[in-house]
Amino acid sequence: MSSSPFITRSRAAVAAFATASALLAPMALSGPAHADTASPASTKAYAGVIPFTAADVTNISGSDWSVSWTAPADVTSVQVFVGTSATSFPTTPTTTVSTAAGAATITSATRPWVKLVASYGAPLVISTRSLGLASDANLRDAGGYRTTTGQWVKEGVVLRSQALAISSGDQAAFNTLGISTDYDLRTSCEAIQVPDVVPTGATRVHLNVMGDGAITDPNATTCAAASQIPAGMNTPAAAAAMMTQGEVAFVDSSTAKTAYQALYTGILGDQGVSLYHCTAGKDRTGWASAALLTLLGVPAADVMRDYLLSNTYYLAGAGQQTLAGIQASAHDAAIAHGATEDQAAAAGAAAAATYTPLMEVRAEYLQAGLTQVKTEYGSMENYFEKGLGLTRTQVDGLRAKLLTGAPIPAATTAPVHVTPGKIAVAKPTLKGKAKVGAKVTGTVKTPAGTTVSYQWLANGKAITGATKAKLKLTKALKGKRVALRVVVAESGYTSSTVTSKAVKVKA
Repeated sequence: MSSSPFITRSRAAVAAFATASALLAPMALSGPAHADTASPASTKAYAGVIPFTAADVTNISGSDWSVSWTAPADVTSVQVFVGTSATSFPTTPTTTVSTAAGAATITSATRPWVKLVASYGAPLVISTRSLGLASDANLRDAGGYRTTTGQWVKEGVVLRSQALAISSGDQAAFNTLGISTDYDLRTSCEAIQVPDVVPTGATRVHLNVMGDGAITDPNATTCAAASQIPAGMNTPAAAAAMMTQGEVAFVDSSTAKTAYQALYTGILGDQGVSLYHCTAGKDRTGWASAALLTLLGVPAADVMRDYLLSNTYYLAGAGQQTLAGIQASAHDAAIAHGATEDQAAAAGAAAAATYTPLMEVRAEYLQAGLTQVKTEYGSMENYFEKGLGLTRTQVDGLRAKLLTGAPIPAATTAPVHVTPGKIAVAKPTLKGKAKVGAKVTGTVKTPAGTTVSYQWLANGKAITGATKAKLKLTKALKGKRVALRVVVAESGYTSSTVTSKAVKVKA
């Protein structure tokens, strides 16, 4: 493999990628649980399943936050607890919402931790993704995503970031994050230009993904950065192509394999919060997160969405400032060489346009790395085991450490659905005499693995307390038309509601 022209091109791309990355460093800115019905929660198989299919915490303004969620339709209530950490919550909920899909507004002066407790199933603990530091806008939680098995990636365990140029005003908040290890994925050159502000109590581990720019003098305090566009990278298309090849090199190069192997085994062994970063927190860091989330079972669309968030947290701020600096430098250099103002302005705009692909993330960049994994290893699990050298025990250990909630159990008999996500259920039938003093029983055939709830109706209105399959017909029901409404639910599917034919109660 080492002699493959494709790999050679990838490694060549690493060198160009490192040169371009050096430009960033000088400008880097700092089913309901009814007592009388069966539900998933009442069985061992479903006891640990988290019923929420989506959840988020976002800042509205200042100390006001919005908590939102969605869950299967048979969730009858959601309790919202607001705590100070991922493990510290009050015994009384802040609020209770009687809908499966809903939202609540909470107040917190700092990053809030929220525990959502549905009417059945295991609770979900979430927080806001962005840490909200002005000097480190791309510092965010690597977790908070739901996997294809219904589990969730824990938040508050792994963080990702741009260079740790933390301002004095942000250091107090930064030091409260519980970080035990700071994994620096940058080159030695980048690390010298912008030294890490290591959180109190943490250990810095240098993992040089690209393996170039090493400094032979350990006492060096400066590192020459590229001041011109690397040879051959003189158009936006060429810059984008370099970024794509760089992503492939994150999969193939020996230095990248060594660094990522050390990163993931380090995360597995860390006792506190793990943090990894590069210069912008988008490329080397982006691959670290994308590979890890894919291994954990996060859907591809969510993995890509997480990767592209760097355009929100980095490109829109520090990236644009870097581009503005590049544009100004090119403009001034043109003036110094006798160009007119119009010519200098054009030169500045052209330089900024050429470097824009370096400051942003694009879907095609990440996809190049994911495609290389599929081509070379067949799966992300094989990449971790065969490419990075992790053992099966270590891979399983990462999943055990970073995932919360039990996987949704496979039904012993697959239900038949009318349409995807809809459960097929025939109308209930009623047995017994429809007369005062008699009992009427409703029967309904439901797919295996579902939960069933009952509600008797009189002239279309619910009869209070009549929530079992059998109903005794009292004098109050004389002359009324009685029917049985049944709700059939299965975790991960839309509930089906069916109602029997009504019968008139006689004396």
